Amino acid sequence: MKRLVVFADEAWTDESGHEDRYYRFYGGCAIEEKELDRVNAEFFALKEKLGLIGSEIKWSKVTKDNAGRIAQIIEWFFTLVQDGTIKYRHLFCDRLFTLDHLTEEQRDNGFFILYYFFLKRGFGLNHCEYCPEPGVGIRFFLDQLPQSKEKRARFVEFLKGVPNHSDLRGRNLLITEVADVNSKKHPLLQCCDLVIGAFGFYLNRRHRHIPAGKHRRAETTVAKEWLYRQIYNAMRRIDAEQRGTKVFNAGETTGLGGDNANLWFHRARIWKFEPKQSSRNVYWSNKNWLERKRTRGGVS
Repeated sequence: MKRLVVFADEAWTDESGHEDRYYRFYGGCAIEEKELDRVNAEFFALKEKLGLIGSEIKWSKVTKDNAGRIAQIIEWFFTLVQDGTIKYRHLFCDRLFTLDHLTEEQRDNGFFILYYFFLKRGFGLNHCEYCPEPGVGIRFFLDQLPQSKEKRARFVEFLKGVPNHSDLRGRNLLITEVADVNSKKHPLLQCCDLVIGAFGFYLNRRHRHIPAGKHRRAETTVAKEWLYRQIYNAMRRIDAEQRGTKVFNAGETTGLGGDNANLWFHRARIWKFEPKQSSRNVYWSNKNWLERKRTRGGVS
């Protein structure tokens, strides 16, 4: 049986009324269990070499002084994605698409519903029959979930039931563990945090922000934009190799090339969640949103 460990993190989930159009980013990577110790050892050795031991690698901690060193960690991570050791995925939402018919329960549990969709579909588990080994066992390691204990427990039970879903029955898929873990101890969670942090930062145009009373961007903002471009270029190179593309759009779903099995095979994918039967909220149209960013947010 092929044994996979899937690490997943979330970011940009605050819905307190700010002007970030792109939100609820879920990022994850899958790795064969037999490769995990080697990859973890490489990560910690690289951190020590770069003088980053003792600090957790997170997007929120990127500065002008450490961006260059963190870029070396990103280069290491995407080398593993490119050679197939790791599969990387992320999903995000766009406030342009509005669902008016949701029940109160669906709205209340929206965070977990989307997380479930991401983990079930994002890695193409319904195509795991293409795995050369009979059966796939999966351990889910999720960064500490920012929800109540009761909601977390119910979510874990739903994930354990993934193999019983109608489109996964008969795939010989087994969920062996679902754990709520601390990212400080798990290198691949830290890498996921960097990638989804960077994409949310750029898509929400945070890289254009000029502080009130200033005439130029902060040094940290400039450093974060530079680091985002290293991440984007790494994803673009992988996409060009796996799909033969010349253009890589950070804000759109990665194409399947006419074959849904690529949900399983592709090394890196982006999923822009566009719900069926949604309507468009013109408040979040490019014209209106960007105008508000310019007039309210100090965006150049």
